[in-house]
Amino acid sequence: MRLKGLTFLLIICSSFYTHAHNEVVGQIHFENYQNTLSIKAILNKKHLTLALEKEGNCSLKDMLKVCGEKYFNKSICITVNNDSISLKSTDYQLEKEAVIFTYQIKLPSSEINSIGVNSNYMLSYNDHGIVKASFLINDITSSYNLSSTRKQIIAHF
Repeated sequence: MRLKGLTFLLIICSSFYTHAHNEVVGQIHFENYQNTLSIKAILNKKHLTLALEKEGNCSLKDMLKVCGEKYFNKSICITVNNDSISLKSTDYQLEKEAVIFTYQIKLPSSEINSIGVNSNYMLSYNDHGIVKASFLINDITSSYNLSSTRKQIIAHF
């Protein structure tokens, strides 16, 4: 009986330890207005800088803006209504703890039925990293966490 209690306690503690060390390394916000999908990627500057330093192929001048966007774009795949979209930022902001890329995607129609996100962002450098994806599409809100155990989501509207 004592062994079962100790085993149960050990499982609970290890579960808490795993969840306690998860970190948000980025957030992606999706919002639509008429025929435009607005995507805002808010990336933790410390984690992004460490990853880019390890990649080692970027000058300090271009590190966050140019190489940061390239790294984000190669790590994230987004589909709208099952069609892949390519990302080219329309705005860049550097804040104290975040790097923010904004994307404006013109869509052939204002109808968005689904958005898919596939993320490998930061998984090479942070096994416990979480990317939060939040949506405000067609007046419907939803949010998901992407991680090493859940790399892909599809939100339906």
